[in-house]
Order: sequence, then structure tokens, then C-alpha cells
Amino acid sequence: MFVNCAATAVRAVVWTFAVNMREEGFALELIAPLMGHKDTRMLERVYGRLSAEQLRERLILALNASAAWRKGGKERGGSGRIHADENPASH
Repeated sequence: MFVNCAATAVRAVVWTFAVNMREEGFALELIAPLMGHKDTRMLERVYGRLSAEQLRERLILALNASAAWRKGGKERGGSGRIHADENPASH
């Protein structure tokens, strides 16, 4: 009985670690090796899911970062110049 309880406790700690790392924004590629996985497939199936609220927050952050990058980081004191990989004709 004790062995089953210990194994369950270890799985709970591992699950909590993975979920907390994911919720804090760590990439699955960084979490996988810490958990002994050779790639991210297991994490994607078991630990990688985000709640609807977390997905919404991540999308907003990504869109804001993308908009700031496209503006050349003017909000952060950047030059406002078009980046090399952008097509000037599209502006």
C-alpha cells in the first residue's frame, strides 16, 4: 500500500512541476529534458494543455509583442525602422 501511495505522490509532484512550468510560460522544449523526455510529445499529450484563459493571455501577449516588433519598438525607444525581413512595399 505504501509503495502505491509513494508512486502516486511522485506522479503528483511531477505533474505539478510540469503544469506550473508550462503555466509560467516555459517552452515545452525546455521542460522536456528536465523531466527526462527526449522530445516534447509526452508533454504535449499530458502536460502541455493550457486553459482557455491561459490561451487567451498568451495570444494577447504574442499579438502585443508582434505589434511592437512591427513598429520597430518605438514604445521601448526603438528606431521605428522597418526590419530587414519585412517588405517595405507592404507599408
